[in-house]
Amino acid sequence: MSDFLPDAFVFDGQGSAATTSSQTTNLALQDAQLPLGSTLLLACHQAFLKEFASLSPADQARSGIDINAFLAPRALIDVPPAFRANAVLANTNLYLIQLLRYLANVDPASFDAPPAADLIGFSTGVFAAVVVATSTSIPQLLVHAIETFRFAFLARIPRPPLHLCRPRRTGTHRSRTLESRSLRRHPRRGLRCRLQIQRPTHGSAHALAAFTASAVLPSCSSKPAAIHALYHAPALLHTKAAVLASLASRAVRMPAYTDLARPLRSPITGEPVTEDEAGAPTLAEAIVDMTLLHPVNFDTVARALHASASPSRAFRVANIGPGTSLARSLARSLHGLEVSVADWSSTTTSRASAAAFTTSVKAAKFDDARQREPIAVVGMAVNLPGAKDADGLWSLLENGLNTVSEIPQNRFSVAQYNNAGGKRALKTKFGNFMDAPDAFDNAFFRISPREARSMDPQQRVLLQVAHHALESAGYVPNGAPSEDPDTFAAYVGVATNDYVMNLRNDVDVYYSTGTLQAFLSGKLSYAFGFSGPSMVIDTACSSSIIAIYQACRALTDGDCNAAIAGGVNVIGSPDMYIGLDRAHFLSPTGQCKPWDASADGYCRSEGCGLFVLKRLSDALAENDHILGVIRGIEVNQSAHAESITHPHVPTQVQLFHKLLAASGVPAQRVSVIEAHGTGTQAGDPTELESIRAVFSVGRSTANPLHVTSVKANIGHAEAASGAAGLAKLLLMLRRRALPPVISLKTLNRASRTSPSTTPSSTRR
Repeated sequence: MSDFLPDAFVFDGQGSAATTSSQTTNLALQDAQLPLGSTLLLACHQAFLKEFASLSPADQARSGIDINAFLAPRALIDVPPAFRANAVLANTNLYLIQLLRYLANVDPASFDAPPAADLIGFSTGVFAAVVVATSTSIPQLLVHAIETFRFAFLARIPRPPLHLCRPRRTGTHRSRTLESRSLRRHPRRGLRCRLQIQRPTHGSAHALAAFTASAVLPSCSSKPAAIHALYHAPALLHTKAAVLASLASRAVRMPAYTDLARPLRSPITGEPVTEDEAGAPTLAEAIVDMTLLHPVNFDTVARALHASASPSRAFRVANIGPGTSLARSLARSLHGLEVSVADWSSTTTSRASAAAFTTSVKAAKFDDARQREPIAVVGMAVNLPGAKDADGLWSLLENGLNTVSEIPQNRFSVAQYNNAGGKRALKTKFGNFMDAPDAFDNAFFRISPREARSMDPQQRVLLQVAHHALESAGYVPNGAPSEDPDTFAAYVGVATNDYVMNLRNDVDVYYSTGTLQAFLSGKLSYAFGFSGPSMVIDTACSSSIIAIYQACRALTDGDCNAAIAGGVNVIGSPDMYIGLDRAHFLSPTGQCKPWDASADGYCRSEGCGLFVLKRLSDALAENDHILGVIRGIEVNQSAHAESITHPHVPTQVQLFHKLLAASGVPAQRVSVIEAHGTGTQAGDPTELESIRAVFSVGRSTANPLHVTSVKANIGHAEAASGAAGLAKLLLMLRRRALPPVISLKTLNRASRTSPSTTPSSTRR
């Protein structure tokens, strides 16, 4: 890896012929094959499709974009020839090429402590420069990159009544830009370093030809530049207001001045951008001013750099490009200085190897991701479809069984809803179900028959599985220092409450305590005499994992000395089925099919999984039988996701980095990932992309990463799904075997894999 540490990065604007050259395009496509580049391109492509869809029909037409030509992410890099004069696509294309080049070249360690390198973006090169200037970690860069991509897209949507930004497609009257680098600004006419003279009715090409032949340009060379929209002109003031309004209405979360971690040089003044220097209340508005309204003062930037450079050593410039002429012109302008230019724009660099990104985990610093004491799993019990206990679950997995069935009559009459019309219609008739979840030994738990009848089956299942989990852990009240009932906690994940509907015509004295979700953990704690924290968690499908997360945090923070945690889900009413079906969550054909080309939604399931947890030091001191160790557990929220069914890749990548940093485990040491893998066309490929971006870096086929999902066997247990996945992982560790993903027949074409990372379709 090179030791070249730049003093300045140069991001060129539009106009260079190198931007659309085959060399630049092919190199960008190579950069997009790297894990981080792939993540960036996929996320920006999703943002592109979403932003285009949000435009009004009139704005879509004015944009000149045929969305059918851009359904593949690579089209944003290798823009079809018919659209290379499109102002919107020229902006986003340059932006992606520059960021991909930067990611392929930069040393990830530079994110550890941001160097004082200047970021210099000329004209629309400012968009990529501001992302680098405001990012101190790779996850943060990805988040900023997506929001700034949205900005770059929206900035060039043509807005009436000014139509100068709209290129003509045919004839000789296309918009043209004349580039004349040696011409100073004319005091009267206000000509810029890059001249924009556009005559949409009569054809600006003729006007520029006449201007070129005039006496105004007697001593400088000039040539047409491939810029097809008006920039750096006060006439765009109304466009500025429209762009800022568009950013606000779409909640584009651009970085702020306070995010600037490296000096971003203003192409107007040459000074580092600050709120006072820019005279704009937000960094987004300052970028609009730099790209749309004010001229690029090349000589002013050069003078400012010269004044800040040390004469005692070489001034190092990294050229991001595209092309080299601007960076070399800048170098020649730094009179009296020794200047070294590294061209990162046109050569495959040693930094682009996947191995270079193996340190990216270390580069991601999180104040709240401190390493905590590991948590030992010392007991486990499950009751899942086709598996009343852990041994039954392993037998089911080992034999590749599928537990899908039609909805049993003892839950509700599915035919009544399959044949119904209107809002009570149900298209699917499938699910995965436990045997007799209502069966309950009330006497064992000292509960009267009358109270038991009003108890949600989720309470009944929970108490019985908790008993087996504690039995698995060898729990004896006060049998060990950590097994004091006064410091034993309970954390239960749950999301649905079907039994409320079932009892609406049979409300008894025990109705409240039998159906309120708070009593799920409360009855568990009461039944076993636990006085530690007792909480119910509802975060939908992640409920059981978040319950385990809360238990782990309580243990490391000293809120308890032992905990039982997990989740439960029992289906007893058609209402949630109908609601999920109407929202197109559910498969009409049967079981979940993770990563398969035929995936068409998830199949509901039920079950319960509970785990007894202790601090690892206590478990070792008390000679517990340790089933597994939780070295790290972290959580975040995909606030930037397009919808609930579309995971947000940068947010997931950020969570993975945070988890690895907290656990102190290198990504290459992870060999199996039990993924969410619900079997949807949109969610599964995106989840796999985020996994690849972190765990596939520097990985060879000799060290494969296996991705699995228990949902292929037992369906999506919703609030209990995380517990089911953890149980499967613990059983794989115990048995030293890897069951196949039985639904995987033909890999979904959108699920990009690599030889070292793929869903496991065979037994190992």
